Amino acid sequence: MPLTYYSTAPAFKAALLTALSARTGLSGVTISYGAPLRAPREFIALGDISGSQEFAQLGAQRKYETYVLDVFVSVLREGDQQQTCTERCFALTAEIEDELRTNITMSGTVRVAEITAPFSLEEYASDQARQSLLKLGIQATEKI
Repeated sequence: MPLTYYSTAPAFKAALLTALSARTGLSGVTISYGAPLRAPREFIALGDISGSQEFAQLGAQRKYETYVLDVFVSVLREGDQQQTCTERCFALTAEIEDELRTNITMSGTVRVAEITAPFSLEEYASDQARQSLLKLGIQATEKI
């Protein structure tokens, strides 16, 4: 008998991709399931997932699942305006947070999903451009 591993993670990640793609505030932003194929000026990448499952009760068939989805938000601008990049990066992240506040179950794929702390911001500079890259986690829980 083959072993199976049930998880809501793939469905959650797909639902988040669909929800973010539909937001008008993210129009023109590349939203990708994994890393984008090329380096767009603005992107949100839904990355790796790490988590665990624990049995709900001794001998029970139900489990509690908790995981964190790594999300990367990037803004690249020509010129030397790092502040503009960083502010836009946080504005895109606010769109993610707004979606999670109004769609806490992510279309019924999980019990609750929310941004977790900490987050990290990295700022890059070259002679011609500036980039801000914000990494955050979205924690999701569900009973499977």
